[in-house]
Amino acid sequence: MIANQLGDEAQLIPLLSGKGLILVEQGRFDEAFALVEQQLVLRERVEGKRHPNYAAALEARSTIHFARNAFEAGLADLAAARRIKIDALGPTLPSC
Repeated sequence: MIANQLGDEAQLIPLLSGKGLILVEQGRFDEAFALVEQQLVLRERVEGKRHPNYAAALEARSTIHFARNAFEAGLADLAAARRIKIDALGPTLPSC
């Protein structure tokens, strides 16, 4: 994995995120999905599953689910992301 070559997995996260966005824009959803899955693994390891950044990665994955017509999976990811954000940041934020 590239992260091992970098020596710091946290540095790989924005690279995966940026490349994933480009792939989504190009309609290359399978490749984008693989990158967001990697991103989720790294975010869990570096920040934990209760961090708002983990929620943002779930939202990114939901976009791919919706593009693939996997609406139930997309809605599940959005619901999980919302719970994480409410737990971390409180229920009165406009984005929740």
